[in-house]
Amino acid sequence: MSASARLLICAQAWHWIEPEIAWTKAREIVEPGGTLALWWNPVEPVKAFQRDTAVLRDHRGHGLGRAMKAAMMRGLVADRPDVASVATQTGDVVNMARINNELGYRTLAEYYVLDAEVAELEKYVGRS
Repeated sequence: MSASARLLICAQAWHWIEPEIAWTKAREIVEPGGTLALWWNPVEPVKAFQRDTAVLRDHRGHGLGRAMKAAMMRGLVADRPDVASVATQTGDVVNMARINNELGYRTLAEYYVLDAEVAELEKYVGRS
C-alpha cells in the first residue's frame, strides 16, 4: 500500500491495536511529512468501566440486572485485583439506575438522547 493520507486520526481506539501493527500501518498510510493524530482518555489502570447490563423489558423486575451486575463485578475482582473503582452508565433511568445506586454507585451526570424526524423539525425551524 502506498501512502495516501496527509492526516490519519485515531481517537479512543489506538491502544486496542497491537503496537507493531498500528505503527506499521500508520507508516504505510500517512504521506511523508503528514500527521498522525492520536488521543484518548488517560489510562487509569486502577479504574474500570462496566457497561452493557441489559435486560429485555418483559423480563425486568425479577433481579436479573442485579444478578448480571454482581456476576460482572465478581469476574472483574477475580481478573483485575488492581482495580480500585468502577464507572458505569445506564439508559434505563428507573430500574438500572436504582440498582446502580443500591450497589453503591453515585450519579455524576444525567443526560438525554433525543431523536426527531427531519420533516417534523422542518415544521418548527424551516429549511435553509
